[in-house]
Amino acid sequence: MAGEDAFVLGVDIDGVVGDFYAALRPIAAEWRGVPEESLPLDVSYGLREWRLDDTGGYEDLHRFAVTQRNLFRDMPLRNAGYPTIVFANSTNQDLEAPRFDNWEDLERCVYRHYDDWKSIR
Repeated sequence: MAGEDAFVLGVDIDGVVGDFYAALRPIAAEWRGVPEESLPLDVSYGLREWRLDDTGGYEDLHRFAVTQRNLFRDMPLRNAGYPTIVFANSTNQDLEAPRFDNWEDLERCVYRHYDDWKSIR
């Protein structure tokens, strides 16, 4: 956790700003028809520990989680006391600003936040 004398910037990347795996785990348990506790918390990229291959694989689970269970909308992620910027895509259109469609606009916003932060230090 950064102290008050550090500039903090959150970029919406799975597992950094939002706890992607914790949000996906109960959905994966439902998808597989197993108790949530049977799915390990310590996972690797691709989630092979959750044995998704016998139920359609990661891509099918992810599609289900996003379209049928609102994975990104309901994930505890944002506003942990700091402004969090979302890079807009089709899965997060319902998230509030600040949101950006391109890196240039995002960069200008970051500089504004940094300048504001510096001015109060």
